Amino acid sequence: MSNEHRIAIIRKRLEQVDMERTRLIAQRSQEPSGMTDYLIDLLASAGARLTRELEELQQA
Repeated sequence: MSNEHRIAIIRKRLEQVDMERTRLIAQRSQEPSGMTDYLIDLLASAGARLTRELEELQQA
């Protein structure tokens, strides 16, 4: 798989993570939950990891 293809896949996943995190943040404002907070934190970590991976591929 080419770097361009990997970059496209990571960008798509990052977009999905961001959309889900945004949805959960909106949900949390309606009904606070420890589980929702946990999922938001988990998605933030996943987004950071994907961002680092994307930067590494772009530099390669």
